[in-house]
Amino acid sequence: MDRHQQIIPRIRLQTGDHGVVGAARFYTDVFRPFEEAGLELGAAGTTGPDDGVELTVAGLNLRLTDAADSPGAAGVSPATNFMVNIDPLFFGWSADAGEGDRRAASARARAVLDTVWDGLVADGATVLMPLGEYPFSARYGWVLDQFGVSWQLMLTDPTGEPRPALLPSFLFCGPAQNKAGEALETWTRVFGEVVAGGTGRTRPGTSVAYREAEGPLVEGSVMFADAQLAGMWITAMDSGVEQPFTFTDAVAFRVLCDSPVQAEMLRRELGLDSSGTDRFGVCWEPVVAQRTGSGEAR
Repeated sequence: MDRHQQIIPRIRLQTGDHGVVGAARFYTDVFRPFEEAGLELGAAGTTGPDDGVELTVAGLNLRLTDAADSPGAAGVSPATNFMVNIDPLFFGWSADAGEGDRRAASARARAVLDTVWDGLVADGATVLMPLGEYPFSARYGWVLDQFGVSWQLMLTDPTGEPRPALLPSFLFCGPAQNKAGEALETWTRVFGEVVAGGTGRTRPGTSVAYREAEGPLVEGSVMFADAQLAGMWITAMDSGVEQPFTFTDAVAFRVLCDSPVQAEMLRRELGLDSSGTDRFGVCWEPVVAQRTGSGEAR
């Protein structure tokens, strides 16, 4: 695996007849247009002894496991989804480029977004928000794919601060409603203290709050925020409407630690229960990283 990724999202899929290998092939095909932007795609290494497939999608390592191996376990919830950030910067947009070149890069980014969307919505997917223009993006859509994984596709303003192409995203709703700000503050503090000096930075990013209470929202709730945890960017927001779901352990975050002491400190500081769930309902899996002969973490 990429030695610079210390947190590995683990997704328990409803694969049906496809199996985990079939699901990995599906995602490889769907996200292949990102190879044009030089983003890594394909098989990765291993992060533990359990069954599953390690896959790199748009530069982010994911671990796919089969829900059939965990009978009775909860399925993936849209509360934990993945933001597909399709930025014209990936396709050659530059503030110093000519107008024609910038338009061409933006058009290519839009075309890639549409191609990825078409792949994700095939074969029994559920569209949560139709692909179209919204106040926050010229091109956006939200889909629950055939394996139960939720994806938000967004055409990004290239003049903003750059972000990776794929970011885990947290929608705080149900029991976690209005706790996005508290969660981000907790996670950045804990990872900054316990995993400091690891393979990536921990820092808060942008944050926009709701100014007024509305529906389930209270004043000051998070409209949108992002942060970097041990090098991995995430996004978070409080839901603007009541939702019938919340976080489940079908998506968990494996944290590669340097030692059993660090893993235990992370469990304690995150306040994880016996199932690895923190007080916000998000599941973390601190494990001691295996080392290859070269010293690379796996």
